[in-house]
Amino acid sequence: MQQEASEVRGGGEAQSIRGADELDPTDPAVIRDAGLNAVAHGQPNEAVRLFGRLADSDPLDASSREMLGSTLFWTDRLPEAEANFRTVLELNPSFAGARCALSEILLAARRPDAALAISREKTDDSARPICTAAVKHGRWRDRGC
Repeated sequence: MQQEASEVRGGGEAQSIRGADELDPTDPAVIRDAGLNAVAHGQPNEAVRLFGRLADSDPLDASSREMLGSTLFWTDRLPEAEANFRTVLELNPSFAGARCALSEILLAARRPDAALAISREKTDDSARPICTAAVKHGRWRDRGC
C-alpha cells in the first residue's frame, strides 16, 4: 500500500489527490498525504475537504484538527478556523502551535484583546511567553506563532 501511495503522489497533482479515494479512502495516512499534496499544489478547498475527513475519522486527534484549522485559516474561514483551534486546545491544552495559531486568527478577525488573552492563558508549554510577546508587539509571524 505504501508503494502505491508513493506512485500516486509521484503523478500529476490531480491524480495524486484523487488517489486518496482510489487507494484506500479510510486510511488516515493516505488522506493526510492527499491533503498535504492539495496544500502544496494550491488547492485549499480540496485540502479543507480532505483534512475535514481526516478530523472526522478521529475526532480526538489534535494534529488532524490542527491541519484542518490551518487550512481553514488559509481560506479565510476565520470563524470555522477559530472554532477548530479551540477544539484543538480542548484536546491538547499544551499544543503551543495551536495557541499561537488561534491568536493569529483572532488578530486577523480584529480581536487583539482576545488574541492576547489566549496567548496569556496559563499552560505548561514553553512557547507561551514567546507567543505572548509576539502577539503584544504584532510580530507573531516572525516568531513562528
